Amino acid sequence: MADYVRITTTPYYIGAAADTKPTSCPSGSRCYEHDTEKWYITYNGGTTWVAMATQVVQATAANLNATVTSAGWTPSAELAVGTNIVKASAGTLHGFLVETGGTNDITVQFYNHASTATTPITPSIVVVGGDNYGGAMDMDITCSVGIVCVHSGAGGIVTAYYA
Repeated sequence: MADYVRITTTPYYIGAAADTKPTSCPSGSRCYEHDTEKWYITYNGGTTWVAMATQVVQATAANLNATVTSAGWTPSAELAVGTNIVKASAGTLHGFLVETGGTNDITVQFYNHASTATTPITPSIVVVGGDNYGGAMDMDITCSVGIVCVHSGAGGIVTAYYA
C-alpha cells in the first residue's frame, strides 16, 4: 500500500482504494480513488473521510445537451476559433463545454458584451488537448449587455449554455 499523493496546490489527492488517505490536510480536501472512481471529502483535517454523493462523469455535448435543455438553458452553436457572439442581449451564462479533439490546447474566455471582447466575466481558461473535454457548469453569471466568447487554439470547439 502507498500513501495518497497530492496532485495540485489545491487540496485534491489521488490514490487507490487500498491506499492510506492523508491524515493531516485542510478541511474540505478531497481524495479520488482512481480504481473505484469515487470521491471522498474530509471536514476535519483528514481524521474522517466521507464518500461524496455526486460522482464525476465525463461530460460530452450529447449528454449535456439533454440535461441543460430540460433546465431551460440554450446550447449555442459549436463556436469555432475566434470571437463569437453567443447572445447579443442581456442573459445568463450557465456554463460551457470544450471539446479539444485530443491534440491541441484550447483557451476560452467569456465577456459581458453584445459584440466585442471587452468586460471579461471569466478568467482565461485553458483545456489541455490530451484531456479531450473540459469546461464548467452552474456558473450562472448574469450578463447585462450580452455574452461573447473568445476561443483560441488550433481546432476544437466550444459550446456555451445560456438563458
